[in-house]
Amino acid sequence: MQSQHQEAGKLLANQKLGEAPSVTHSDVDALGSQIAPAIAAEEKAQAEYDRLLSEYSSNIVTGLQDPLQRYQEAIQAKIEELTMVLSLGAVLHTESVAAKVKLPSKVPALCTHVMGQIAAARTILNSANR
Repeated sequence: MQSQHQEAGKLLANQKLGEAPSVTHSDVDALGSQIAPAIAAEEKAQAEYDRLLSEYSSNIVTGLQDPLQRYQEAIQAKIEELTMVLSLGAVLHTESVAAKVKLPSKVPALCTHVMGQIAAARTILNSANR
């Protein structure tokens, strides 16, 4: 029915002056009045859907606040723990260089660089809360 109304509206708009009309304003209006209840019901249903979606989203956000806070705190704790472990490697590397001892692993030499990357990650994660 709605497609008939749209088609009639197009036919009306595309009619050429001087030709016999294939559709009249009253034809289009009659079709429009037939679909008006369906359009009103659709608008009402859309409004209800929007309300329910907003309510659902609000409930989800409220319900996730505490778990997300705990998740963020766990990430921060692991970053701190990793920073502490990496700092031990950085100190080991610094002292081995000072003592002119070649370590059997290159990992301690990389610890300072990795700590810089971890600091950048911490900055990014902290900025997510702003």
